[in-house]
Amino acid sequence: MIFFDAYRTSADVMTWVNDLVRQFPDLLTTQEIGKTYLGKSIVAVHLRSNKGSNKPRIIYNSCQHAREWVTITTNNWVLNTFVQGYGKNDTLTALVDAIDWTFVPIVNVDGYDFTWSNNRMWRKTRKPNSGSSCVGVDPNRNWPFMWNRGGSSNDPCNDAYHGPAPSSEAEPKAIADLVRNTPRVMGYIDIHSYSQLWMSPWGYTYTLPNDYSKMKALMTPICNAIADTHGKRYRDGNIANTIYIASGSSVDYTYGTLGIAYSFAVELRDTGQYGFALPPNQIRPQGEEFMAGVIVMANAIKAEYYNEQ
Repeated sequence: MIFFDAYRTSADVMTWVNDLVRQFPDLLTTQEIGKTYLGKSIVAVHLRSNKGSNKPRIIYNSCQHAREWVTITTNNWVLNTFVQGYGKNDTLTALVDAIDWTFVPIVNVDGYDFTWSNNRMWRKTRKPNSGSSCVGVDPNRNWPFMWNRGGSSNDPCNDAYHGPAPSSEAEPKAIADLVRNTPRVMGYIDIHSYSQLWMSPWGYTYTLPNDYSKMKALMTPICNAIADTHGKRYRDGNIANTIYIASGSSVDYTYGTLGIAYSFAVELRDTGQYGFALPPNQIRPQGEEFMAGVIVMANAIKAEYYNEQ
């Protein structure tokens, strides 16, 4: 898996994705779910076997924040692990047969490309802001649920600028539309870095959601599975109490508007030594430990969904 020995440009990521689809045409399809401000395609990869119908679905997206490079490699690691293991590994095969999967490797394509060409630490989108020389909106403060309720900024020059209105940015809108228009979504995971956290709603308030006990009952074994892989400890809890108030975020929308109880925001490695510039030699162990959490979550969703049928 030479692809995972280094971070890749968006063009290289999409070449790899398209090659994987050609290699596994019975399992994979791609879909353009939107275009960025600069007209670049936001692509989802759908993983589905021909076994069964009316399956639950889990959706993973990464790189809402442009500088969080390891989120892309981790998302792609999960996709690659499933397709390479299908028909060879009993656990992976059973999960692909029981669940439909969607992966969006690069949400903020414009911003990600900018981190390669101009500013490695760029976070936001790249759409100009009216009345300001500062460019971009924080896509994870722009979702249309409890928008501008704290933990974001009115200043277009701020990294947490929430935009002029909810859903003003094409990038989070594309993901919101995808999740809203996809049937039977039981899990939604927005992958970020860094801090080693597995978090649930709410972000906009310190008050715990009604389903928090259910969320917590899954987050804890997920974090245990991660720790058991390479010894990295993740803390779990709701966003506001675990890290900070953050309104207009993805998981608040998917839970608050769409009712997806297993809506999680994950902060990957590390806890500050390297931060956003995680060395490439940590790509593989990061992928392996995250995959351990993916399997725990998927097995729980599989059991819950089919026990209710």
